Amino acid sequence: MKLKRLFVITLILSVFQVGDMTFAKRNNGNKISPQNKMVTDNTNLHFTGRYCNECHARIPGKGENTFLKFGGDFSRLCNCHNYTPWNYTHPVGIKPSNEKKAKIPGEFPLNNGKLECNTCHDIYLQCRYSKFRPPNKKFLRGGPYSKRTVICFKCHDKDKYKKLDPHDQLNADGEIISEKCLYCHTEKPNERNATFENIELVGDIKMICRRCHNILDKHPAGENHFRIPDIKMLKMIKSVETSYNVTLPLDYKGRVTCITCHNPHERGVIPNERKGAKGADKKHRQRLAGIMCNACHEL
Repeated sequence: MKLKRLFVITLILSVFQVGDMTFAKRNNGNKISPQNKMVTDNTNLHFTGRYCNECHARIPGKGENTFLKFGGDFSRLCNCHNYTPWNYTHPVGIKPSNEKKAKIPGEFPLNNGKLECNTCHDIYLQCRYSKFRPPNKKFLRGGPYSKRTVICFKCHDKDKYKKLDPHDQLNADGEIISEKCLYCHTEKPNERNATFENIELVGDIKMICRRCHNILDKHPAGENHFRIPDIKMLKMIKSVETSYNVTLPLDYKGRVTCITCHNPHERGVIPNERKGAKGADKKHRQRLAGIMCNACHEL
């Protein structure tokens, strides 16, 4: 009888352990959280109802103090997202101006007068278990929304954010509109001799592009190209650059990115004799229009 009970207890514990593993991809190279050994860098904590102690010192009861760790600092509580002003769509930890604060809805809380993750995200929504994919998967306050800009205009004045084409960079006289350069650059580069190595951007290239373009990570052709190419592919890229007299720039971390394949500049901004001018007038601004994929992948 004791043996039977022991077997049942062992089976139950095994089920719980396997259940936890379904929410955490196995990856021996990832850091292990001291609070929960089942949590890795790939674990999705949201809508599982299982990982309360990752954020709370102890599980709060209804109406109690939240007992958040790190003094409630969301930049540390949400550190799975590796937030920095460089790679995220909206800054946090900032105090909005009085003009902006007056427009923020009452249900969008500030923390000590500062905008934080929980200003736009209703953190409690994702604390509970959801068997099915929730319609408000990013647990936005007041969501789900028909499109992502709807929540933005709850605080921002829509009239001040009318569509702007940052790729329309020349005026009627063919002169560069310097203000357009500052959408991506910290200062206007010298178009006659600047290279990717000596320009400074306002943020991560992919995030800059995502301000307007709804780019999937698996892009193009359902494959994730936003990564560091292996040695074979890197040699191929260099060979293509030489063969076609074109530049295929990687980002600051050596990864393929949007501007590797697409030229963000209007034709005439970069002098035609320079490698960086190619593709500016082509469909989708592909640097090697018609052979973009074939050139590197030898299709």
